[in-house]
Amino acid sequence: MTTEPTQPTSAGSPATIPNPFAGVPASDFARDGIALILLLTSLAMPWNLDSFAGTRGATDHIVVVLVTVLSLLSLALTYLARAQVFGPAVSLGLASMIRGAANVPYVLVVVIYLLIDASKGTDDWYLGGGIGAAMAFGLAGAILAGMPRHSETESLAGWQVFAMRQGAVGLAALWTVLSFLNLIKVAVGYRDAPGNILAMAVISVLIILVGLAATTLGLFLRSAAARVAVLAGALALLGTAVIDWWTDWDMSTLGIESFNNPALNLVPFLALGALISSPLVRSGMKPAARAERDTRAATFLMLVIAGIAGAVVIMTILRLIGDEPVSTGVAIGYIVTQILIAAAVLVATTFLRQNFAGARMMAIAVVGGTIIIGIVSLVLVNKISDIARLDIVLHIGLPLAIITLLALSSRSDSAKPKVEASASPAAASPAAPVPPVPPAPPAAPAAAEAAPAEAPAPEAPSHPRADEAADPATSAQALHEIATTVPELRPVVAANPSAYPELLDWMGQLGEPAVDAQIAKRNA
Repeated sequence: MTTEPTQPTSAGSPATIPNPFAGVPASDFARDGIALILLLTSLAMPWNLDSFAGTRGATDHIVVVLVTVLSLLSLALTYLARAQVFGPAVSLGLASMIRGAANVPYVLVVVIYLLIDASKGTDDWYLGGGIGAAMAFGLAGAILAGMPRHSETESLAGWQVFAMRQGAVGLAALWTVLSFLNLIKVAVGYRDAPGNILAMAVISVLIILVGLAATTLGLFLRSAAARVAVLAGALALLGTAVIDWWTDWDMSTLGIESFNNPALNLVPFLALGALISSPLVRSGMKPAARAERDTRAATFLMLVIAGIAGAVVIMTILRLIGDEPVSTGVAIGYIVTQILIAAAVLVATTFLRQNFAGARMMAIAVVGGTIIIGIVSLVLVNKISDIARLDIVLHIGLPLAIITLLALSSRSDSAKPKVEASASPAAASPAAPVPPVPPAPPAAPAAAEAAPAEAPAPEAPSHPRADEAADPATSAQALHEIATTVPELRPVVAANPSAYPELLDWMGQLGEPAVDAQIAKRNA
């Protein structure tokens, strides 16, 4: 099967130029648009600190401007290749590789500045270190710009798919190690401070370290719910960073983070959120029903809220026992709000685990109540110290993300009975060859079932991955990818002896007659 245009019949007729936007899914357009916004926005943000100049923006560094422009230009490569501007020699797969390589310089610049910041001493890190929000936004944009698109899946080599999926786990593990380095440097930097100050600094970094470690474990286990939870959390953090920008960086000290100052969170989580949004990473997760996935992701985020609230209670108590001028009444009120929030999300989690009728709606109401308590908490924390990004994420960002996930899971569940009811007549027809199997002789069901299985056979050899789909030695991950991205090869995958039960169950819910026939044949 080819998408190349036909040659002109006469020398004077012009060649037909393919429409570069035809067949591109909306998700690819959205990914390009978000990458464009992030890269352009980063140019208006602080990049790092300097000894006497103070905050330096992204446009103050010519290298940063150049790599940002290169990443912006790379967004057009896919559409130029689809329009065959470079000729037939540049396929979509090759264009994807070139676009990825064009965004590597941005990553290298970020790595250099990370090393500069980590090498600074704890007493003078602010003289030339620090990592600005521009780096977090730009890196996320460069990752989105460089990753393979959904429309390019069939053109990718196997190593590209493997590298993308394992790269997500590797990046999460790398950030976990760097966060541990952050913990060590902070502990060394605050070693001469009072005990309560040292403990508060260590707890601030531990919150991020535990979150990154949990992210690494979830991606390693290929949990679809963990991936959605991390993506939702990253979006909440992104929104909080935008609010911080609008307030002239009042919540994050000039919009700067550092390995030597608690804690480095914006850069790692935005980078991970961008990477795991890849369709290749999504298809590499274990199959799960959408409603169950979103519900479990919301549960994960509720546990995150409870954990952070508990850590905040400990830090507030440490602040009370120190020498800092803190109103005892205000601090106790703040502690009470944190305890109420932690208790509320734990109750909502219990509702979801029991899964009784109306549990999700009750959980949504409870989490919505935590936002009201959170507003009170923000008023109180503003009397104790300055409101930080973590406070906004805890009291506004994560609760909104949880409510959205629970609403989506409720909609999926409410839509499921309607789909089954409307599909019941259609489902009866593909199931028709299956009931006669038990009473009929062995030869009869084989002949009856062979007909549906023969339908995709003529098309299978024309697809570049047909042999891979039929090969029993093909890995489970490869079979999952083929089934989720190449619909015409699903019957071939269903007939493959190496197809694992979860994948067969998922394909059996699609209502495709040829696939159902192959699954019925396997069961027989």
